Amino acid sequence: WPLRGRFVVELLNQVSDNHHYSVMLQFDDHICAECASRVVDGDKADTGLGQSQFISHNALLLENNNGYFINDSLFFRIFYEDAGPPNQVAPVNIRMNQFSLWLKREVKWNSAPFFAFERGYQMYLRIDSSGIGDGDGTHMSVYLYLTKGPHDDELEQSGHWPLRGTFTIELLNQQGTSDHSSSLVFSALWCSECTNRVMEGVTAAKGWGLSQYISHQDIGDNGYLREDSLYFRISYAESGEREILIILIGFIAMLLLCCCYCCCKFCYK
Repeated sequence: WPLRGRFVVELLNQVSDNHHYSVMLQFDDHICAECASRVVDGDKADTGLGQSQFISHNALLLENNNGYFINDSLFFRIFYEDAGPPNQVAPVNIRMNQFSLWLKREVKWNSAPFFAFERGYQMYLRIDSSGIGDGDGTHMSVYLYLTKGPHDDELEQSGHWPLRGTFTIELLNQQGTSDHSSSLVFSALWCSECTNRVMEGVTAAKGWGLSQYISHQDIGDNGYLREDSLYFRISYAESGEREILIILIGFIAMLLLCCCYCCCKFCYK
């Protein structure tokens, strides 16, 4: 106690195994103490965790051949996964189980929250197995989200807001060869909604990540997936606005050089 873990509630499509309505419910005392605490008085908790608009009546009942409502019956499946040890400090190792099932679900997977450093920012990893945006259907998408944390006041007093620094997300190769690694630089210069302190709700309005983190083909062919599980390592390095500006200026310089090269090549022709 308190309860920590993920429940996925699926309304099963009775025609196709790939189009279930899903919602993931993350139980944690930081998110909802009344939902996750042990029941001492009475036989059930006073508050539940759920989604008030899980599926519209139109999608459920009125659309032809949607496969959810057949013979006056609905079928649900509930899946539980332990969230793992909470409040670890980066670098952290994160395991995602049953990847093949998450690939079919229209719901995102969230890791247990962790701290970027001791008494630091609280974050979590969000994974869309089937991909979003330009990675939809071909890649796994990964994003890091800032959450409301217990040390936010201390970070305010020490001048750490907005969040700034570099997170490295590694997908570990379970055959002992090279890992897949990508770095995410957090800065209010290009995403204030990702980096500002969370004042309303629990999670930042937006996450920062990659829609094409790794292709589905590379996941299966190169030793990353074993026993239907993926392993990630997330590390953090603090950086100031000066370092971030240097990175940004270098990136712009590279773009300008590429443009000059293309223009010169075109003029030469």
